[in-house]
Amino acid sequence: MALTTKIGRIEIMAICDFIPAPDYEWWTSEGVIEGAAHIPTQAQPLEELGLLQLTNDGDGIVPGVRALATPGHTPGHQSFLIESDGEKGVVTGDVIHSRAQITEPDWCRVRHGQADGNRLPQIGDRTDSN
Repeated sequence: MALTTKIGRIEIMAICDFIPAPDYEWWTSEGVIEGAAHIPTQAQPLEELGLLQLTNDGDGIVPGVRALATPGHTPGHQSFLIESDGEKGVVTGDVIHSRAQITEPDWCRVRHGQADGNRLPQIGDRTDSN
């Protein structure tokens, strides 16, 4: 959901749920969806209502916010690059569970594919080059 303010009032510009396309494809696949009760009860109804937006690496979410693919926690895990006034920051989601992982990136359970520790340098590399 994106919100903006105008003369002290909050106006809703758009309401939708952004879900990484690779995650949605994986969670809705045969053999996975049967064990994922949250998908048919939470995500698929949003899709039916036209309130689900699937995102991919590099997609703009709102001005100044872009999706970064950081697979590993889930196949389509994404982080978000936020840029404003020449500054950058990254919302990492489940890439990092603790500040300790910045110096000890291997201290994380791997679920799907790439180890979390391998993703930390990628995030830095990608934010430096963009």
